[in-house]
Amino acid sequence: GLLAAMGAGATAGVTAAVQEASQDDLVKLLAELPAADRAKLKHVLATPRVRSLAPEKLESASDILKAIREKAISCVDVVEKCLKRIEATNGQLAACPEVLADEARAKAQAVDEKIARGEALGPLEGLPLVVKINVDVVGSLSTASNPVLDGWRPGSSAPIAQALLDAGAIVVAKTNMPLMA
Repeated sequence: GLLAAMGAGATAGVTAAVQEASQDDLVKLLAELPAADRAKLKHVLATPRVRSLAPEKLESASDILKAIREKAISCVDVVEKCLKRIEATNGQLAACPEVLADEARAKAQAVDEKIARGEALGPLEGLPLVVKINVDVVGSLSTASNPVLDGWRPGSSAPIAQALLDAGAIVVAKTNMPLMA
């Protein structure tokens, strides 16, 4: 099978194969693994297959911004797709300890309204993104995954976060990290 043909040390190839695999292909690929290893990975098959933000694959931030500006997709739709992806996977991954859904939706709506009025947009206006939980974004959790900081919300944003916000980016979630990494 594929794994045997690739040999040891073919991590990049296996990763690419898994990323491009359909659900049926993934079942076949996992069937080649020893039973003990397969049992450890059974959650992979149960995870919803969410591969992109839109029916067509948007490859980059530039593609997303262009699609929003050209009205090929609304900013609200892009943000909703991001939120759905987080919702579909966060239960198992715990990747996003805080999802800023209401704030992100409101900002996305404001972007769509600006576009409808023909107003100029900032360079990143409408781009959804996530920020690590150790980067201060005003009003959101900023704990660095440290229980001592549990519930702490800064009154101002870190300079890098503020620059992204000033350029119009939309923070949809804060992402997890190892303790104080």
